[in-house]
Amino acid sequence: MNEQEVLLRKEAVRFLWLQGDLTYKLRPHQRPLYDFISYTGSVRRVCNCCRRFGKTFCICLYCSEFAIRHPGVIIRYAAPTEKQVRKIVRPVMRTIFQDCPDDLRPFWNNQDSAYYFSNGSEWHFAGTEKENVEKLRGQGAHLVILDEAGSMSDVSYVANDVLLPQTIETEGRMLVISTPPVTPGHKYVTMAMEAQVDGDYLMQNVNDNTHMSQRQKDKLCRASGGAKSTAWRREYLCEFVVDESRAVVPEFDLAAEAVAVRRAVVPAYFDPLVSCDVGYEDPTFILYGYYDFLAAKLVVQAESRIPRARTDQIAAEVKLKESLLWSNRKVFMRKTDVDHRLIADMAMQYQLTFTATAKDDKEAQVNMLRMWIRDGRVLIDPSCRHLIFQLKTTIWDVARKEFDRTDEGHGDGVDALIYMLRNAPIRRNPYPVLPDWVTPFSHVMPPGCDTRGDANAEVIERTFGINLKRYN
Repeated sequence: MNEQEVLLRKEAVRFLWLQGDLTYKLRPHQRPLYDFISYTGSVRRVCNCCRRFGKTFCICLYCSEFAIRHPGVIIRYAAPTEKQVRKIVRPVMRTIFQDCPDDLRPFWNNQDSAYYFSNGSEWHFAGTEKENVEKLRGQGAHLVILDEAGSMSDVSYVANDVLLPQTIETEGRMLVISTPPVTPGHKYVTMAMEAQVDGDYLMQNVNDNTHMSQRQKDKLCRASGGAKSTAWRREYLCEFVVDESRAVVPEFDLAAEAVAVRRAVVPAYFDPLVSCDVGYEDPTFILYGYYDFLAAKLVVQAESRIPRARTDQIAAEVKLKESLLWSNRKVFMRKTDVDHRLIADMAMQYQLTFTATAKDDKEAQVNMLRMWIRDGRVLIDPSCRHLIFQLKTTIWDVARKEFDRTDEGHGDGVDALIYMLRNAPIRRNPYPVLPDWVTPFSHVMPPGCDTRGDANAEVIERTFGINLKRYN
């Protein structure tokens, strides 16, 4: 390229920067993503995008254009951590601004973590961990970005409480972009599904990346563990799947769910069980069920999930569910995690006897639940949709000590199920002792059955000299 061509190119680049048109920097496969995020007719758009696609580059390029084209706008950019802003976003910005004319280049303020443009536009960055998200608060914003939203620990709070309200008066927009999270229980998945219904969703997986050769894709697939591996399906095919290495109950797959989730036939005799995982910031989760002695199965009949529950709300809910499920039976056991004040209040104020469950050896108790589910010994009523969802999506934290926290909670339903299984009276026979000639399949009177005034009963009593009321 001769000197004249260099000057012409330099002038062309300057003109494009003045116009805020940086699309010449895009690769062909990135154009559909760019067109998707530049659409201005929606309040919130969600893009589910694979690794190595250049999604951060694409969205930062668009934000740069937006700041240049619209003087005086405010852009707020949220990443999972401050480290990601420094290690990933800032290098991307340096690449984008590499050919920017010096007099048009925005000024980076390290203290504010913000770019300031000569036309009055501002672009603020912050991580969302701990208190850093509060840096993103402000009077208003014209464009807000959630990058790698699937890795944010409280994306619902960041999106709905911190950023979205800033767009109301400015008639601004929100762009949410991420690879899938490690569990479908993450709120980002809910956002994606809602956006899909509204027509504001785009998925770009590795097959849409025409810049990458098939040989490179095959190499990535092998390095990720193969075509059927969770990593490949999640990170490159953009499927919402649970990371099997962190799943709390990996046995609760489609096959197990088909066996476990169904309405059980209630036996004639059983001991009603209630288990409760108490929370306030996390929901209080209560399960109601019994151990079917003849079938050797744990049956969950109903659930209660109460956000920010008070003691009186818990008591009212337990009494209501018990009356609906077991109006003529005495509850055999109510177990809860260790909350001595709740236990005392329940007994003294609401006449509900709860006792504290043991909570040691958590992983061993989880393993027992996994074995029972694998062997088809747990039945769950289809109405228990929160429990079913948590069994599918709850994962361990990185240290594998506690369940990871999501917008759905803290695996509270799984904990309540563990308490019920741990304390179920599996060795107690609830069936009454009967004479040799009576079998529970043909002659046992159902609980509550009144034999008074029954002519046949009176004949049997006189003939055999027995009192049938003993077996009622």
